[in-house]
Amino acid sequence: MTPEPPTPIQPCLTSGDHPLFRVKSSATPVEDLLFLFGGFDEDDALDSNIYLLDLTTDRWTTHHDTVPREGHSSVYHQPSGQIIVFGGVPDEAVQREQLMFYDLRVNQWVASPSSVHEPRQRGRHAACLSEDGTKMFISGGLDDSLRPYDDLYCFDLATRLWLTTGPRTFISRFDHFMTCMGNKIYSFGGLNSDMNHVNAVISWFDLETNTTGEIRIQKDSMAGDHVYLLSTPEVVLDAVIPLWTAGEHPEPCIGCYDLSRLRYNVLLLGAFTPLKDFRWRHVFRHGETLCLLGYPLVDTETDARLSHIIRLSLCDLGMRYPSFEEPDLTLASDFTQFFDDAQWTDFEITAMANDRVSAPIRAHRAILLARWPHFRRVMASGMLEANTGMLHVPEPVEWVHGLVRYLYTNHIGSEDLVDVISGILVLANVYALDHLRSLCLAKMYDYTYSSRFTFDDYVQLWERASLSNELILKHNVLQVIQLNWGKVVRCAAFAHLARELLLELTLEASGHESVILSASHTLLEKQGITKMSSTLAFTSDVPMEPVTRRMIDTVHIPEQLLEPIQFSSPSRSPSAEITYLTPVQRMDVGRASPLSSASSFLH
Repeated sequence: MTPEPPTPIQPCLTSGDHPLFRVKSSATPVEDLLFLFGGFDEDDALDSNIYLLDLTTDRWTTHHDTVPREGHSSVYHQPSGQIIVFGGVPDEAVQREQLMFYDLRVNQWVASPSSVHEPRQRGRHAACLSEDGTKMFISGGLDDSLRPYDDLYCFDLATRLWLTTGPRTFISRFDHFMTCMGNKIYSFGGLNSDMNHVNAVISWFDLETNTTGEIRIQKDSMAGDHVYLLSTPEVVLDAVIPLWTAGEHPEPCIGCYDLSRLRYNVLLLGAFTPLKDFRWRHVFRHGETLCLLGYPLVDTETDARLSHIIRLSLCDLGMRYPSFEEPDLTLASDFTQFFDDAQWTDFEITAMANDRVSAPIRAHRAILLARWPHFRRVMASGMLEANTGMLHVPEPVEWVHGLVRYLYTNHIGSEDLVDVISGILVLANVYALDHLRSLCLAKMYDYTYSSRFTFDDYVQLWERASLSNELILKHNVLQVIQLNWGKVVRCAAFAHLARELLLELTLEASGHESVILSASHTLLEKQGITKMSSTLAFTSDVPMEPVTRRMIDTVHIPEQLLEPIQFSSPSRSPSAEITYLTPVQRMDVGRASPLSSASSFLH
């Protein structure tokens, strides 16, 4: 069996009346809708309409309105079915309150509550909901004199009142993103009071202790607008898209911050073919896909309309599906022991070991029937295997053993090597085991950004990604191979590639600027490829570290961030240092400051 051809990743043309792209508009996903509101064009004209994109049919509808503004925030409050819009710069002729509610059930604005203790007028601030959805937080933004605020406000969605315990002092920031995880608010990106971009610092505010701190990350700065969005309560995606004023057309780069492990990984880098020839303007999450909204590149973008959408599977990007829960540890341990003991087994599976049939892997027919759809089909067909109690899988025994072990435990071993997990990934695609595929991809992305990864590993991973039709993983690995072509062609894994894969990799790598085409060379002779229209030479033999390794060396955040020291008195000097236990010397220790003797936002 071979893996099914992958679902094409390509931009889709939306229907309906395509809205124009507007700067400083807000795009808010709401279940199967995208709520697009506000913003201004190149003539500073504000848009007052509301545009809804049905994400099941990709059709736009327009609701004409008279509430123009830009630089506002919008969040979706699921219990009420309302979009909460705050702040922004309204039209001078249409003065409206800062806090507005749009009811999606009737498609109209509803009455706003009292403005007592409301934050001062602002735009380009950040807003987020608490994890339980009962509170909304507002941070920073610009005042009328274009000076950034450094405050943090809280709005109670049950009482529809601003809390009287605020505001708190947080960070002086605008155009930033923030999210709430547990009792901490985390802030990403934006600009500070000196108008400098902040991309290497994550600031946090502890809602229990009213203290702040910073997590510093040393990583290469990527030019473009950083669009941060929540993937899961613990993972923040960072999509870098072209600046709205940029004349060139750089490709988006996608990374993620894992707040539970405090790690940063690159998920997509380089010029990914399906994203080429388009200008992508909005990025948002819909279910288990990452969506980009934009339009084809043309000579002029004055009337650029948001006509196309492209979807990238979060699983393909190495992200774990939130619907895939971790296995119960006790149950997983019991079934692991059950598999390892191999008692009361009634079925045997053989594979290949050193070009010979391996010793049998002993298993239990009931578990295989419950967990493996392919096995059920084989048993139901009345084939020979159903009568003999034996099944042969013509793949390496390490792969097959890992597959069967997963069927028992619902996870893959952390000790498994790249060769084994990438092989299990091939089997997951062959047998259409989506959960296993997700686990393997997540593990492969973790390995890819590990300093222990070698060039042999990259070549092997490219081969397995090619065999299993994993287009995004294959693309990412190819970027590293291209940048290090001179070393890659000298590694053992490259020499052992099958002829057709060797030719495919050579042709794919030839498009990169670090690889020079030469019609006179005859490379790959020992593979029997002696007549090629063009072969490859290397620009330099200077050692070059893989991009992914360099990034993890400089970006890696400690596996666990210790809770801040609890001060005995809230009025203690704000210069008190927090001590973190971290093995990474390049990670700067943050500073925590108790901000107020007032009670916590949570009480």
